[in-house]
Amino acid sequence: MTLWYLGTSGWCYSWNPQKSLSWFIDHTPCNSIELNMSYYRYPHPKMVARWAETGASLAWVIKVHRSITHYKKLNKDSYEQFTQFRALFEPLESSIHYYLLQLSPSFSDLPSVEHFIAACGTDKIAIEFRTPSMMNTRIQHWAEAHKVLLVSVDAPHLPSQLQSTHTLYLRIHGRTTWYDYTYNHEELTNLYRRITEQKPDTVFIYFNNYAMYPNMLSFHTILQQNNEELRKK
Repeated sequence: MTLWYLGTSGWCYSWNPQKSLSWFIDHTPCNSIELNMSYYRYPHPKMVARWAETGASLAWVIKVHRSITHYKKLNKDSYEQFTQFRALFEPLESSIHYYLLQLSPSFSDLPSVEHFIAACGTDKIAIEFRTPSMMNTRIQHWAEAHKVLLVSVDAPHLPSQLQSTHTLYLRIHGRTTWYDYTYNHEELTNLYRRITEQKPDTVFIYFNNYAMYPNMLSFHTILQQNNEELRKK
C-alpha cells in the first residue's frame, strides 16, 4: 500500500482563522506540511523550536531560501550558506523528510547542481526544476544516479509527467494559470489515478494554489473513497 503525505505549502492563510500551526494540525486532515516562508526569510531559532514541539506529528519539507537557489544559483558561495540554513532547522531534523531546492525557470545549469550536492550532500535533497528542458527521462536518470528526488509539478506550460518512480513528490500550482486556479473534482480524480497507476511506495503532495484548502480537502476525500490511509508519525 502507498504511504501518502498530504499537505499545503504553508499554513498562515485566510482559511486558517488562527494563522497557527496548532490550528492546521487540529482542524485539517493533513499529515505533512511544506514550509514556504523559509524561501522568503530565515525563521528565528525560537520559531523553529516551537514548530519542533508543536508539529512533531507532521512530516516536514523545508523550502530552501531564495538567496541560495535564485540569487547565488547554487554557486560555490552558496555551500556554506546552505549548511548554516540547514543547521537552523536542527530541532526539526527528525521530522524533516526533504529540503526543497526550487530553481528558477531560467535555470538549467546541471553542473552547478552536481557541484552543490557534491559539496553539501544529497541527504534529503529534493529539486524542483521549472524549465521543460530539465524535465525529461535524461534528467530522471541523472537524479536516480545522484540520489536526489525530482519534484513533479502540475503547472502551466510545464510537462505533466511524473518525474520519479518509487517516491513521488508533487507540487500543485495550478492547471492553466499559476496559483489562481481551482481544481475541479474530475481533475483531482484524474491526478489521483495518474499517481496510483505508477504504484509508488510513497507520495508527498502539496497544494500551492490559492484554492489550496478546498482542493486539499477534496483530494483527501478522494483518498478516503479509495481506502487510502494518511499515517501520522
